[in-house]
Amino acid sequence: MKFKIGLSILLLSVSWLRSAACDVCSCGSMAFGMGDFTNQGRSLINFNYQLKSFQGPLSQDYFHQLQISGIWALSNNWQVKLSLPWMYAEREINDDGSRAELNGPGDLSLSLQKKVWSWMGNESSHSLYLSAGIQAPTGKFEDRPIESLIAPSFQRGSASWDFLFSLQYEYGWKDYLLVYQAAHAQNTTNHYEYRFGDQWLNSLKAARNFEWGSKGLSMFYLSLDHQYLMRDVNKRGYYQFGTGGSAWLAGLGYQYSSSKWSLTGQYQFPGFAQIGDYQSGNQISLSFNYFL
Repeated sequence: MKFKIGLSILLLSVSWLRSAACDVCSCGSMAFGMGDFTNQGRSLINFNYQLKSFQGPLSQDYFHQLQISGIWALSNNWQVKLSLPWMYAEREINDDGSRAELNGPGDLSLSLQKKVWSWMGNESSHSLYLSAGIQAPTGKFEDRPIESLIAPSFQRGSASWDFLFSLQYEYGWKDYLLVYQAAHAQNTTNHYEYRFGDQWLNSLKAARNFEWGSKGLSMFYLSLDHQYLMRDVNKRGYYQFGTGGSAWLAGLGYQYSSSKWSLTGQYQFPGFAQIGDYQSGNQISLSFNYFL
């Protein structure tokens, strides 16, 4: 039972959340949290903070994001999630040092997940989850000139209705677990004739549980993520300069959890050479879950 609780809480905490990230830097993560639904049969409230940095050909970007999510268990196999991010972002232009800031809510997302297969033995277990969702254009989008130093890709929202898909496989053995996650965001063209690039994510995580007294559980984990991002298409029908690319990110994290709450910290860094105009920097995230 402790292994199952640790597995579920870990996956809740290491989810990769898009919100306004891809709008801010054209290389964000998925709008549906990956792994947010694995604690089947339970409802919760999640608070997630992220700090990310990105280096472009003309600018250096930083953004802080606080995302609040509610997850409701419809049954042991079905769960629904509603998320709303609030973000603060800053872009510094390399040539003259000028700055631009964004502050406010991002795009709201709604996702539904089903556990399609599971098997549990004496010491091992397997599970497979599929999810789909939609992202609504609730964040502000500013229609800027294509040639502007503050490019049209630097936004709080996409101003488009986007579609979200993910697959997750879990393997557990004794106090160890291995998780593979794949996700895709299919973006559409907004009414300003701008289209953010589609996104793909593949992630592999390995973790080890440790008991902490009679009521708590500690967990250390390692992660390796690969993200691929297509280039944005601007209102003239051309690829937007400074968007798109791919990157590998390695990471490590620690989590403490109890029966009612969990707290997790994670650090990720570029692990290999990156491709594209936009380069990902170090990333830090903190996540708190309260189980209802």
